[in-house]
Amino acid sequence: SSLKVWETEGLETTFNASQISQPTLGHVVENRLVQWACRQRIAQFNNVTIFADSLNTLLHTSSGVMLELEQGQHINATWIIGAEGANSKVRQLTGIGTRAWQYQQQALGIVVELSEPAIEQTWQQFFPSGPRAFLPMYDNFSALIWYDSAPRLQALSELSESQLLNEIIAHFPNRIQSIERIVNKAQFPLTRMHADSYLKQRTILVGDAAHTVNPLAGQGVNMGFVDVIKMLEVFDEYHSKGLNSQALIQALQQDFNTLHRQRNRLMMSALEGIYQGFKQTSKPIKALRNLGLVVAQNSGFLKHEVIRFAAGL
Repeated sequence: SSLKVWETEGLETTFNASQISQPTLGHVVENRLVQWACRQRIAQFNNVTIFADSLNTLLHTSSGVMLELEQGQHINATWIIGAEGANSKVRQLTGIGTRAWQYQQQALGIVVELSEPAIEQTWQQFFPSGPRAFLPMYDNFSALIWYDSAPRLQALSELSESQLLNEIIAHFPNRIQSIERIVNKAQFPLTRMHADSYLKQRTILVGDAAHTVNPLAGQGVNMGFVDVIKMLEVFDEYHSKGLNSQALIQALQQDFNTLHRQRNRLMMSALEGIYQGFKQTSKPIKALRNLGLVVAQNSGFLKHEVIRFAAGL
């Protein structure tokens, strides 16, 4: 229902769902449950076929695309949508390049069970080594995200449960509720990647196949959802002219590949600015950061619009 961010205790910015007349700002959902729900929903459509096989080759023609799966099955389609993640085989076989780099920081996700139900508030404190965040999940379960250098996180990953718990108590904000046990943990790299194009011949890219960002406030997955919405808006408007029509192709090129990709690039630059800004350790820059958080806390209409944008509204 709310998100709180700060660097220095007492200088906080709080974003509340009530400020945009919504019941929640967002949801924390396990990826496996999202995938399971999608599969359950897809199974209800008679016009959807699921192939339990991997893509082997992809050939574009003047009117569509020809696919060959690893077991030898061939599929002809008018369009192919690459939505299979950052290592998209569709993107690679289409020959769409990317611009990418890995951050020096990585992230350690730690699922914990609390002694009581988690408070429905996400919070994040910024440190030069990276943010430390709390995300309530369900019942007594929550996730902690610890950003830091790869060697530091590797050392944390190798600790016993009691040792890791002591590190959490020592280095996370003291507003964490009492932790009963550590359920699981996983370390993962942080990469920024942007495809050179979201559209090439009859291939369309959406989600992590098109872009990956520093995972601040869940904006990466939100960007993917908006990709799908914007793509479907174009198809809804122009599909009556035919899936091979030049009107549809031109609309995808202009509205999705140009305008929407530019909006995504702007969001990625904003997230990059936040990431880089909070890495700086000089006192003047730190003072400006805290001033910015104070201004954001009292900015009225601007704050309202930021919340709506971040919530995907």
